[in-house]
Amino acid sequence: MNIRRAERSDVPGILAIEQSVVGAAHWSPAKYTEIIEGSGLRRILVAEADGLLQGFLVARTLGDEWEIENIAVGMQRQGLGSQLLSDLLREARSERVAKIWLEVRESNRSARLLYQKFLFEEHSMRENYYHGPIENAIIYMLCL
Repeated sequence: MNIRRAERSDVPGILAIEQSVVGAAHWSPAKYTEIIEGSGLRRILVAEADGLLQGFLVARTLGDEWEIENIAVGMQRQGLGSQLLSDLLREARSERVAKIWLEVRESNRSARLLYQKFLFEEHSMRENYYHGPIENAIIYMLCL
């Protein structure tokens, strides 16, 4: 598995993965392209095997506090989420980031277990944050 920064040519593969994952944030092709070609305030990491995208992670990178905005993998329980998260944390540590934040649906047990495995701690909750269905968001934080 190769983890690397996304390129413009990855956008169709990112969209295909995103559309296959119900709980993922759904953004337009233009939004992904803007992030890839943008100012550097966000980055997208992709997991690739045999020339095919298997997953991706989007993070907002503002100074010494980052936020994971979206993570999606085509096949769960293959370690892809862990690999993407590991690479992001490696980059964050090398850039001396102090904290990483994220929010996740309260019912998304597998994602919550992944974040807890990497020592993210529950920080707070946003009631009725998500729609379709209405659900609480759990805010996690990791101090580096």
